Amino acid sequence: MIIFGSRRTVRRVANLLLLCRCCNGVYATTLNKAVTKFTLFFVPLFPIYVKHALTCTWCGTTTEISRAEADRLVQQAQGQAPQQPGPMQQFPGGRLPRQ
Repeated sequence: MIIFGSRRTVRRVANLLLLCRCCNGVYATTLNKAVTKFTLFFVPLFPIYVKHALTCTWCGTTTEISRAEADRLVQQAQGQAPQQPGPMQQFPGGRLPRQ
Protein backbone atom coordinates (compact mmCIF):
# COMPACT_ATOMS: atom_id res chain seq x y z
CA MET A 1 0.00 0.00 0.00
CA ILE A 2 1.36 3.42 -1.04
CA ILE A 3 0.25 6.46 0.95
CA PHE A 4 0.46 9.76 -0.93
CA GLY A 5 -1.14 13.17 -0.71
CA SER A 6 -0.27 16.84 -0.30
CA ARG A 7 0.62 19.27 2.46
CA ARG A 8 0.33 23.05 2.42
CA THR A 9 2.52 25.42 4.39
CA VAL A 10 1.96 29.17 4.60
CA ARG A 11 4.83 31.52 5.39
CA ARG A 12 4.73 35.28 6.01
CA VAL A 13 7.20 36.93 3.63
CA ALA A 14 6.81 40.61 4.52
CA ASN A 15 4.70 43.18 6.33
CA LEU A 16 3.88 46.17 4.15
CA LEU A 17 1.92 49.40 4.33
CA LEU A 18 -0.36 49.30 1.26
CA LEU A 19 -3.58 50.69 -0.08
CA CYS A 20 -6.29 48.02 0.34
CA ARG A 21 -8.43 47.43 -2.74
CA CYS A 22 -11.47 46.48 -0.66
CA CYS A 23 -11.66 49.04 2.17
CA ASN A 24 -9.76 51.82 0.27
CA GLY A 25 -7.51 52.65 3.21
CA VAL A 26 -3.78 52.48 3.81
CA TYR A 27 -3.25 49.70 6.36
CA ALA A 28 -0.67 47.12 7.34
CA THR A 29 -0.76 44.22 4.91
CA THR A 30 0.95 40.84 5.12
CA LEU A 31 2.46 39.17 2.08
CA ASN A 32 2.07 35.40 2.42
CA LYS A 33 3.50 32.55 0.36
CA ALA A 34 1.59 29.25 0.35
CA VAL A 35 3.41 26.17 -0.95
CA THR A 36 1.61 22.88 -1.57
CA LYS A 37 3.97 19.89 -1.71
CA PHE A 38 3.41 16.33 -2.88
CA THR A 39 3.92 13.88 -0.01
CA LEU A 40 4.79 10.20 -0.11
CA PHE A 41 4.43 8.34 3.19
CA PHE A 42 3.88 11.74 4.88
CA VAL A 43 7.26 13.07 3.67
CA PRO A 44 7.03 16.27 1.57
CA LEU A 45 8.96 15.71 -1.65
CA PHE A 46 8.49 18.54 -4.16
CA PRO A 47 6.27 21.61 -4.61
CA ILE A 48 3.28 21.23 -6.90
CA TYR A 49 1.65 24.64 -6.38
CA VAL A 50 2.90 28.02 -5.11
CA LYS A 51 0.58 30.96 -4.38
CA HIS A 52 1.31 34.51 -3.19
CA ALA A 53 -1.39 36.56 -1.46
CA LEU A 54 -1.84 39.90 0.29
CA THR A 55 -4.00 40.06 3.43
CA CYS A 56 -5.26 43.38 4.79
CA THR A 57 -5.05 43.45 8.59
CA TRP A 58 -7.96 45.90 8.83
CA CYS A 59 -10.70 44.18 6.83
CA GLY A 60 -9.18 40.70 6.42
CA THR A 61 -9.51 40.63 2.64
CA THR A 62 -7.05 38.30 0.91
CA THR A 63 -6.01 39.04 -2.67
CA GLU A 64 -3.97 36.61 -4.75
CA ILE A 65 -1.09 38.23 -6.64
CA SER A 66 1.48 37.02 -9.16
CA ARG A 67 5.01 36.00 -8.27
CA ALA A 68 6.41 39.01 -10.15
CA GLU A 69 4.22 41.39 -8.13
CA ALA A 70 5.26 39.67 -4.88
CA ASP A 71 8.95 39.99 -5.80
CA ARG A 72 8.46 43.68 -6.62
CA LEU A 73 6.78 44.32 -3.26
CA VAL A 74 9.55 42.50 -1.37
CA GLN A 75 12.20 44.57 -3.19
CA GLN A 76 10.29 47.73 -2.37
CA ALA A 77 10.03 46.72 1.30
CA GLN A 78 13.79 46.18 1.42
CA GLY A 79 14.39 49.71 0.17
CA GLN A 80 15.28 48.90 -3.42
CA ALA A 81 13.71 50.73 -6.33
CA PRO A 82 10.79 48.89 -7.95
CA GLN A 83 11.28 47.70 -11.53
CA GLN A 84 7.83 48.70 -12.76
CA PRO A 85 4.74 50.25 -11.19
CA GLY A 86 2.03 47.89 -9.98
CA PRO A 87 -1.67 48.18 -9.16
CA MET A 88 -0.97 48.84 -5.47
CA GLN A 89 0.94 51.77 -4.07
CA GLN A 90 3.28 51.77 -1.11
CA PHE A 91 4.16 55.13 0.38
CA PRO A 92 7.90 55.88 0.70
CA GLY A 93 9.33 55.40 4.17
CA GLY A 94 6.12 53.77 5.39
CA ARG A 95 4.57 57.18 6.14
CA LEU A 96 1.06 58.22 5.31
CA PRO A 97 0.58 61.28 3.09
CA ARG A 98 -0.62 64.50 4.70
CA GLN A 99 -4.23 65.39 4.10
